[in-house]
Amino acid sequence: MFGNLVNKNARSAFKEYGEHCGALANIEVATSSTENPHNPKFVAVAKLGDRAFLPATASTKKDAKEYAADLALQELAREPYGRFQENINGGELPEISHGFVGRRRNVYTRRQHAKMKSTELSAPPDKDPVMLLNEFGQKRGQLVKFEDVQCMYPGLYKAQVTVGEATFGPKSSSTKRMARKLAAIVALKTLMNWEPAEGLYDTPEESPHWSVSPGGPAQMAQGDPAQRKAVLYKDPIMLLNEHCQRNQLKISYEDLPHLGPDHKKTFSCQVIVGERSFKEGSGPTKIVAKKNAAIHALESLFDMPVELASKPGQANQMKVDRHPVSILNEYGQKKGVKVEFEDMGHSGPDHLRTFNFRAVVGEVTYDPGNGRNKKEAKREAAALALQSLGFEVNVDLSKKTPTTAEETSIPPEEHKLPLTDGNSAVSALYELCQAHHLPHPEAQEVRPDEKRDPALHYCAYKVGEELYNVGAGLTKKAAKEAAAQHAVASLLKLKGVHHIYNPGTTSEGDEIAALCWNHLSILSRDAPEGWRFAGYKVVAAFVMQDGDDAPGVVVSLGTGNKCISGDQLRMDGTTVNDSHAEVIARRSLLRFFHFHLRVFFSGQTDVKSIFVQKERQGKIQLRDGIKFLLYVSTAPCGDAAIFVNETCCSSEDATETKALFGSRQQGLLRTKVEKGEGTIPLDPQDGIQTIDGIHSGQRLRTASCSDKIAKWNVLGVQGALLSVLIEPVYVTSIILGKLFHQGHLSRAVSMRVERDNDNRFSNKLPGSYHVNHPKLEQGHLVMQDRSREIETKCKTKVLSLNWSAGQDTSVEVFDGCQGIAPSKMGKPSRLSRQALYASVKEVIKHSQDLGHRQILDAPSYRGAKELASDYRKTKAMLYNRLKETGYGSWDLMKKPPELSHFN
Repeated sequence: MFGNLVNKNARSAFKEYGEHCGALANIEVATSSTENPHNPKFVAVAKLGDRAFLPATASTKKDAKEYAADLALQELAREPYGRFQENINGGELPEISHGFVGRRRNVYTRRQHAKMKSTELSAPPDKDPVMLLNEFGQKRGQLVKFEDVQCMYPGLYKAQVTVGEATFGPKSSSTKRMARKLAAIVALKTLMNWEPAEGLYDTPEESPHWSVSPGGPAQMAQGDPAQRKAVLYKDPIMLLNEHCQRNQLKISYEDLPHLGPDHKKTFSCQVIVGERSFKEGSGPTKIVAKKNAAIHALESLFDMPVELASKPGQANQMKVDRHPVSILNEYGQKKGVKVEFEDMGHSGPDHLRTFNFRAVVGEVTYDPGNGRNKKEAKREAAALALQSLGFEVNVDLSKKTPTTAEETSIPPEEHKLPLTDGNSAVSALYELCQAHHLPHPEAQEVRPDEKRDPALHYCAYKVGEELYNVGAGLTKKAAKEAAAQHAVASLLKLKGVHHIYNPGTTSEGDEIAALCWNHLSILSRDAPEGWRFAGYKVVAAFVMQDGDDAPGVVVSLGTGNKCISGDQLRMDGTTVNDSHAEVIARRSLLRFFHFHLRVFFSGQTDVKSIFVQKERQGKIQLRDGIKFLLYVSTAPCGDAAIFVNETCCSSEDATETKALFGSRQQGLLRTKVEKGEGTIPLDPQDGIQTIDGIHSGQRLRTASCSDKIAKWNVLGVQGALLSVLIEPVYVTSIILGKLFHQGHLSRAVSMRVERDNDNRFSNKLPGSYHVNHPKLEQGHLVMQDRSREIETKCKTKVLSLNWSAGQDTSVEVFDGCQGIAPSKMGKPSRLSRQALYASVKEVIKHSQDLGHRQILDAPSYRGAKELASDYRKTKAMLYNRLKETGYGSWDLMKKPPELSHFN
């Protein structure tokens, strides 16, 4: 009649009881006042008709209603009349199969058993103690609160836990998480007799970064304070910073004036924590002084002597003559902390990647390490972490030590030659042969008659008819590597290997081409990885002639065919935005101009300057007879190259003298592809370039080399800054290697601005500016003792090489996709706008002309360029000319003005 009340909850049973009695059963809920708004308490009162029962309190409305109904049923069970009476003797209630009373008695009995069972917690020994303690508090209705306690030792955390009114702990550990777990274990042992699995949380209550003698932290308070001493295995600066961060203290390091002569300086530093200053530290370097200052601060803060571990290998009871990764893993196992290596991705192109990893020991993250593969990156990351922990670890520890057999068969100094830069010597040999157009190398197994070891393999490389020295190794691969080392070393020592180019004919173009390639071969011998540049894809050079019959001299040279993307732009002018060979050669030519201007201003007599000043108040100009030629190994990207292919470069096309204007697409301004090759035409719908748009993903638009050469033939190659000092400088000839077509080339470099028989535009230009129409020639190359033409194409590379004659004749190599040197420091190139601007300022300091010295007072790089008024006027007229003739708007390729506001 009333259903099965045994399986019903208290609220349902209470309502059915009301229906059975003919009275309204209701439960009212109200929120009690509490000081903690985040932990409200609800009060519920059960009513049966006009009768109200005892109130019940719980953290949720549902539980409050349930407890209130349960209290009402208990009170009803104690009423006389025999309904819901319990057996006060503790025996079992008689089973009543019919009627509401028997069913309700079973409900109440089973509910009491269930409630008693629900408060009895049991958990496996491997369960997290913090989680288990929180569950215990929820079941018992007691508040569980963890608190961090201030610790008197550096690098150590203390925590205690409060359950209801009882407090347990504190316990200490090297991490905050472990300290809380240890405090929870103490509480669980007392409250519910729970213990974790054996050995699971048996961690020492001391920091892995320092040790205290005697007795450790537990006995320090009882020991003699005069005998306490902390030995640090971690950087004291890091320990002090962590202490201040944990206690919310402001910390600062103040460098004090150094003492002593320049060759033996003594630096000093002082630490200020909050308003408190500590004893200053000194040392031969700033970092040593800073560490000593941090040690003095730790000594004062923790009232004990502090010193660095003098022998970290003995202090940690580990050997440091093995692989850094193995040492770090053993250190983590001993200290009970987890050691992980976090992959931070890679950088660089697919064929020249640099991998980055950093070590994470416990909750401490160390400096990242990098390498050419993941194994090298992890090794360096482990070494950096061990150094921070106090170990004296060398990054090269993981390199394999040669065996006795290898030491006897291969000289130690030839194990790894510097020219391979850590790469495979076999790959280096193949690239060297390809670069210098040598025959394909062949590996041959040999059997030496003398001192042959049966446990070793022997190999030698044959290039052409020449068989080079034998290499030996425990495996065939090791033997090939050793043999390739011998072959590469011998090839680079050959006297004629760097002078292998001859002109195809006696024409001036062929002689200039051979001159430039032989010059690159000489330069690449001393450049970093420079020997690989002999087969580079694009080479450009400026050749100077002093007189009509004088031989040409290479004064600047560049290689490359890459440019940066928008995310590499820098506001300080330290990156080279465009690393195509023509642009690099022209920027190197500016450095050559700077050298001769310095010679001119200083009046040096040992070097004859290429500049003279014919009029007293006029601008400086080139000496009579000085002229410059531009050589490019292939057609400049853009309008000069896209309409030319190998099949159309016939002798008839090469002798064509008229510029071709057969299509609307011919002559259009084009932009380069970011970090790639090729060009695309300007889209008239594109707006001007802005910093915000580029940072948001807008493509960076850089003018093609064909467009830039056309610009040079109007404004000159000297640029805006030097236009304040000198007259415009134009090239007299352009020599091209591959993809030469007279009609397309002449249109691209000058004819689309003004035809050679039409001077109306030139007559409007100010000063000495005019549209220059250089002589166009082709340059052929052949190898020594061979009649076939040289193939100058090669696979694409990201590195760019530059050189110029003058004072600094060294070779510089930088990453064309990054615009900076490919090193950890990321050093700016000497061809960056910032470097060239600084070089111009140094030159002008030697000048007495007040007009020249205005550049020194300019507020920024952009302000200095605006001093060249005729140059700016000519450039504006050129841009309007191209736009009016339908070739496109150069304003769409201008870089944002913010990039020129540096000083």
